[in-house]
Amino acid sequence: MLFLRTPFKVLLCLTVVGLVLSLTSCGDDDPEAQSLTGKYQFISSSLRKSITVGNTTYPAGTDISDAVANGLFGVVTCADPANTAIDLQASGSLFFVCLSEPGVSPVQAGTWAGTENDTKLALNLSNPPFPSPITATVQGLSFSGNTLSGYILNLPMPGAALGEPTIPVALIDIDIIFEQQ
Repeated sequence: MLFLRTPFKVLLCLTVVGLVLSLTSCGDDDPEAQSLTGKYQFISSSLRKSITVGNTTYPAGTDISDAVANGLFGVVTCADPANTAIDLQASGSLFFVCLSEPGVSPVQAGTWAGTENDTKLALNLSNPPFPSPITATVQGLSFSGNTLSGYILNLPMPGAALGEPTIPVALIDIDIIFEQQ
């Protein structure tokens, strides 16, 4: 340890060790964001548990794809509703887009973040285009080929989207499926 006796050598040694440690951690900062980037076409959604909205009861498993498409994706008007997709950009921006419809401008709708080793996807929807900010966290993410599936708990949906215009908002639990494009 004779070489560490001078202050300059000690400082140099600490600098080299610090540099090595900082460089080895740079690549692990946010792997989730990079692996989830891309365009995802909305495929379907169904209720995880039964709900009653007004005088109507919807049992668990009910396909509510149209309600979710209108309530969440209605901010962008695609000529063919099947072309509706979300675009998760590497910058963290979230856009709603129409696939194969070049004349329709993307709508910036907020931000997104992948978390916990790609098991959760937080969609932070902003105002505008939504009446008020919403955070919808897709949990239990599962990839199978190009299919991304998960579930959202307590998703606020306009009552009108569920056929009950007199109820402003209903909280629903849904399973949701996207296909990566």
